[in-house]
Amino acid sequence: MVTSNHKDMYGCGGSAFDDLRDVLRELASSFERAAKVEGAEAVKAVSESAQDLLLRANTMLDDLARTADTAKSAADRGRGHLEDSIRKQPLIAVGLAAAAGFLLASLRRR
Repeated sequence: MVTSNHKDMYGCGGSAFDDLRDVLRELASSFERAAKVEGAEAVKAVSESAQDLLLRANTMLDDLARTADTAKSAADRGRGHLEDSIRKQPLIAVGLAAAAGFLLASLRRR
């Protein structure tokens, strides 16, 4: 079984992924227990369905974790690029910040 220790930059996400996996495992075992009451064929069908559901959920969680990692690395690259631009042209950065402040203040007055 694939485990995920993916967390966002604030430390969230890892336990949510694990909690969801635990719930899906519980659901799968509940289906299996309920199916045992119904007979051998039902047990097999429900067990296969539960395992398929668990596999698909794990795949989706892993894809989500990869997407979150990609987004975080893109944000980190963007931040680095912004910092480099500010260091190279600090007067332009100050001018843009002042213009943005003036624009927001004038919009707020209306």
